[in-house]
Amino acid sequence: MKKYASFIIFCLLIVACNPTKQLVKQGDALMLQERYEEAADYYYNALLKKPGDKVAKDGLKKSAQAVLNDKFIQFSKFVLDNKIEDAVKQYNNADKYAKNAENVGVKLDWATEYDEVYADVRDEYVLGLYDNALRLFKDKKFDAAEQQFGQIATYDSTYKDATILRLNTVLEPLYQRGLRQLAKAQFKDANISFDRILEIDDHYKDSEKQRNIAKESATITLAVFPVLNQTKNAGDESQINLLLSKKLEKKNNPYVRISNSDEFHKNLESRGWSNISDPQKAAEAARNFGYRYVLILQLVTDSETVTPFKKIVREAYEAFTEAVLNPITNTNNYISKFRKTTYDDTYESRSLKFKMTYQYIQASDGKVLFSDEVEVEKKDEQHLLSYDGNINNLYPELPTGNYLPPPNEEWRNQFTVIKRKLLSKEDLTREISIQIAEKISGEILPRLK
Repeated sequence: MKKYASFIIFCLLIVACNPTKQLVKQGDALMLQERYEEAADYYYNALLKKPGDKVAKDGLKKSAQAVLNDKFIQFSKFVLDNKIEDAVKQYNNADKYAKNAENVGVKLDWATEYDEVYADVRDEYVLGLYDNALRLFKDKKFDAAEQQFGQIATYDSTYKDATILRLNTVLEPLYQRGLRQLAKAQFKDANISFDRILEIDDHYKDSEKQRNIAKESATITLAVFPVLNQTKNAGDESQINLLLSKKLEKKNNPYVRISNSDEFHKNLESRGWSNISDPQKAAEAARNFGYRYVLILQLVTDSETVTPFKKIVREAYEAFTEAVLNPITNTNNYISKFRKTTYDDTYESRSLKFKMTYQYIQASDGKVLFSDEVEVEKKDEQHLLSYDGNINNLYPELPTGNYLPPPNEEWRNQFTVIKRKLLSKEDLTREISIQIAEKISGEILPRLK
């Protein structure tokens, strides 16, 4: 018994003298509870005390990898929620965490698929810091601007020597980034980078030239061909041309350029390209004028229907009061009754229907990216009603139930309305053209991205 007790004391002394095993044991317990970050701390400390301990390294590999994976998940959430600063800090936190593990001999698996996302997010964040530094610089808050550039350098090493005392150190990293963005076809971002440089120094290297290249490359150009009228009614397409061009030009995207309607049409006519309906020929013409996309339209239906003044006799119901003797009280009760009558309806109308087809074409190869048709009809009519009796007693239908129906004011007003002129064909054409322009531009503008 004494020997057994002595053995237990001996084992406890070994554990007490071996803190590494104790730390690993605590780490193992936390791992079972899926408390990975706390477990990783114990394994990490165990490796600090005993570098190379295999059990501690295995434990750190499993627990720290779970922690790192969670950091990337959180980074992704920040990006999706557009929390740029939080995303940048989270990614850098993950980077430091992985490096700390590597310092004690444990290399974690790095999720390389997030690297490019981080580069874009970091650039956006750094550009925000850079803009703030420029504002401080322009407000002559030089110390604050210098501190801001120092903060930028912690996220982008190309700014490590940046100082407002030497402007080239501030501008050169941004210039190089602009060139990289151009090389990667990130034209909008490159345009922004060179714009920032030109705000400070409008003669820095060839920034203006590079900015123009970036802006031109980022800009989507659309050539709108004159409407090809396939109907017999010449001139009805002119309003559609004008209104559609204006509608498309009212875009809020600085990277979209629509052809100037009058100038473009004159250029087409001078080369004999004014009546093109074939996508390949339209694409060739657009390429010749430097456009990336082309829109060709055809008016295929233009029908007008006019009904001159015409009189029709229609039925209605006149309300009247009739006295009925009550034999019990020997007094009269008054009840409302209805009798069928007629009134005159003199009316005229004009309707106009347009049908258009259109194709949105890629100029580089003549491929039709989208096509559709639009059909719009507009009608104007007036009714002049007349009745010899009291219109206040007149109803268009018999009532249901035992009560007088409410008066139909809209219908009754037609008995007193003043005769007017119908909308002209030109008026209807304009209304139809507006609708067509809205429908087509609503389909095309979202595609210009």
